Amino acid sequence: MNTRPRILIVDDIEANRDTLIEFLDTGEYDLDEAETGSEALDRAMETPPDLVLLDVMMPGMDGYEVCRRMRADSRLGEVPILMLTALDDADSRLSGIEAGADDFISKPFNQAELRARVRTITRLNRYRRLMDAQERIREQARWLDEAGDAIFVRDLQDRISYWNHGATRVFGWTAGEALGQAASGLLHEPDAPFPPEGLRTVSTRGEWQGEVVHVAKGGREILVDCRLTLLRDRGGAARAILAINTDITEKRRIEQRMLRTQRLESIGTLASGIAHDLNNSLAPILLGIELLRDEHPDEPMLNTMEASAERGSEMVNHLLAFAKGIEGSRQTVHSSHLFKEMERMITGTFPSSIKLQVHVSADLEPIRADPTQMHQVLLNLCVNARDAMEDGGVLSLRAENVDVQPSEVGTEPHARPGRHVVWQISDTGTGISPEALERIFEPFFTTKGPEKGTGLGLSTSFGIVRSHGGFIRISSTVGKGTTFSVYLPALGTTGGGPDPAHPTAGESSVDTVGAVH
Repeated sequence: MNTRPRILIVDDIEANRDTLIEFLDTGEYDLDEAETGSEALDRAMETPPDLVLLDVMMPGMDGYEVCRRMRADSRLGEVPILMLTALDDADSRLSGIEAGADDFISKPFNQAELRARVRTITRLNRYRRLMDAQERIREQARWLDEAGDAIFVRDLQDRISYWNHGATRVFGWTAGEALGQAASGLLHEPDAPFPPEGLRTVSTRGEWQGEVVHVAKGGREILVDCRLTLLRDRGGAARAILAINTDITEKRRIEQRMLRTQRLESIGTLASGIAHDLNNSLAPILLGIELLRDEHPDEPMLNTMEASAERGSEMVNHLLAFAKGIEGSRQTVHSSHLFKEMERMITGTFPSSIKLQVHVSADLEPIRADPTQMHQVLLNLCVNARDAMEDGGVLSLRAENVDVQPSEVGTEPHARPGRHVVWQISDTGTGISPEALERIFEPFFTTKGPEKGTGLGLSTSFGIVRSHGGFIRISSTVGKGTTFSVYLPALGTTGGGPDPAHPTAGESSVDTVGAVH
């Protein structure tokens, strides 16, 4: 590519133009010429020159007017102008300066002086342009660093050659740690490489977009919206791949939670209708059993029928609790009392292979709730934890105060900001697979055997907690255990006052470690 400075010579006298061309035709410059001011402006607009040698006295449009018009144009405003004048007086030079000229040279020309002036001006102009370009590059780099997206460049050998601050924020590695590294090795596990079709598409079409799982520093997996663009050199050959990644992990998690909530609400509506129909069906059966018992008091089958019908009625109540959260009697409840009752029950009934740990914060705030329903929630979660530890393990119960931040409200469909009491029921059991977690609160869904559960315990707990203005979070690792975190609004966030019949939770702290007998 030709990088020689381009000089535009403007003079209405051909002999003057020829002289200038002869003096400057050294192979250092690309020389162009124009006879009039209007022709000079057209040529300059077509290809902005690196220097204009401009005669002052020309018919029609003189050099001063050409100079003024060039300075008024955004593309030509910085082009150096060396005025050629036979009027070596102060007024002429002042007029030229006011019009925007950079320098003057008097006719007749001295070849050495002309060459020196031209060489100096073109070099200074090229240096200025280089500095401007470098400043633009630095400014663009600052803009890229301020971008929230992770932006990096990988060469065709997969080595990272550029890494912005956004990439550090998203992936965790600094530029010093990432530059020179193989992108596939840094951002992907060996068994989960970058989608091959993405690299094939960007190499053939020049761009590609899709969702990709990347691995951040520390092994944390993140989901990104990835846009790839093929970068080419001046000759059109592929040189590198520009990657712009937007972290959508939390966005996708929120969407999944919203979809799960919508699904649960739909199931709840369906369950409510089913429960109503079942109640209508069970009522005459139970009434008929009572009538038959009067005639056949010793018939054992009636006991079986009654037990089955009552079991069906119990399932109906569970369905209603899930669908509507059944409003019970609300009063001030201290979690410490519930946890003490649960500790006594677990100690007396759970296998001795399960080790129990209980901790209730001394300053735990009360909640406003139906104590029977709260006991049911706690019992359901403890029983599930027990069933997940058939070979024994550790069951941990914790209760403490937390502040739910406004930023968390968007991630939990039923969350409200403010003071909450959180119960954590943790086990070291089998854990729950990611696929099962998606459906864990659906009625009749269970990971247990057909004779070990109806799949209504967690759905009932979900409905009860939701009706109390709370929400439930789950974290689980297959083979390591599960933690259910139940968030309930503290009494101060929902109104009411302390229960005068009971001491406040701040008066004592339950902290127990022991084996279940």
